[in-house]
Amino acid sequence: MDTLRIWLIGGVVVFHATRPFDPFDFYVKADTEVEALALLVLFVSLWGMPLFFVLAGAAIWHSLGRRGARAFARERVARLLVPFVAGVVLLVPPQLHAGAIARGHHLSYVETLRSFFDVHWSWELPIPIDGEVFEPAHLWFLAYLFVFTLMLLPVFHAIHGGGYRRVLGWVEARPLTSVLALGLTVVLAEAVLGVEDTGGWNRWAYPVFLLLGFLLLARPAVAEGVASRWRALAAAGLLSYLVLVATVGALHDRLGDALLGGGDLGAVAWRAGQGAAGWLLVLAAAAVLLRQAAPGGRRPRAEGRWRQWAREGVLPVYLLHQTIAVVLAAWIVSWPVATGIQWLVLTVLTLACSLAIYDLLRRLRFARVLMGMRPRAQPRALTTSREVGPGSP
Repeated sequence: MDTLRIWLIGGVVVFHATRPFDPFDFYVKADTEVEALALLVLFVSLWGMPLFFVLAGAAIWHSLGRRGARAFARERVARLLVPFVAGVVLLVPPQLHAGAIARGHHLSYVETLRSFFDVHWSWELPIPIDGEVFEPAHLWFLAYLFVFTLMLLPVFHAIHGGGYRRVLGWVEARPLTSVLALGLTVVLAEAVLGVEDTGGWNRWAYPVFLLLGFLLLARPAVAEGVASRWRALAAAGLLSYLVLVATVGALHDRLGDALLGGGDLGAVAWRAGQGAAGWLLVLAAAAVLLRQAAPGGRRPRAEGRWRQWAREGVLPVYLLHQTIAVVLAAWIVSWPVATGIQWLVLTVLTLACSLAIYDLLRRLRFARVLMGMRPRAQPRALTTSREVGPGSP
């Protein structure tokens, strides 16, 4: 899971460095938009963020095995809520300011901050704050994961303690049928509630992906049932994606933005297909991962210094990368060079700057707290009655 999480974060960096050049709205847009990137954005959105929630659900199973519910909740505050608040305050306003400057609005950063923090209580979960300019940008993921984890914590804790035996017994007896039936809730959420600007999904689909990741580790029979059908799941998911691609053009020409949230029968059917395709692709990805982790699969590598460095950098790089990409894009997209060169430079610089800033900040105690990192391990003191010299073991 750690290896996949590292690769996914690298993919997220590349994805957001591509956003200035696709045909959809973003903070900074290049003069030349590449229409073909729309297909890439659709494909990645079908499984990208949902897979993060599946991995988070699997991690919750391990975490509850090491600590009680209260200690787990405190750990979630430190790992998710604190970096979310710090990121919204420190990292989101620069994106909005850079985007405004790129669009020709000459305003001071103080004016951007004043508009951004003009907020009110909205009573809307998972982020009960709203405003005319306020937004969480890419950090919505942390808030959603925090709130949905706490909402499902009683269920997670009960399953981990052996509860819901009758229901789980039925699930284990019909593993593939059960996970496909669970996916119907995702299909209904997309079809009825509509797509939101949160990774290309409706917010209420994400708790289901979180629960899926937890169940795959909580019940080995479910994991085995999914892993044994990875080819069929992948084929069905890819076929569903091709159907979406074949129909989206005509539907969007007829409905416009109503395709994502309107009540037209064609729009509802297309969004239901999107939910089904995403669920199948995520199941296929999880199946491949489970096969690698199964006995006889690929043996895990010993964690060296660089691997540990990369693993600890997953959350900090996620926090930093989009702000860096947007600020750099505001400068790079005006270069008189080919679009491909602009994209390559933006991608490389975004990744390099994200890693460099993470490596610098991880050495500072207060920065580690703000980025949700655990305290640095202190060297164990030697307790001995004799003096310890330079040559001592």
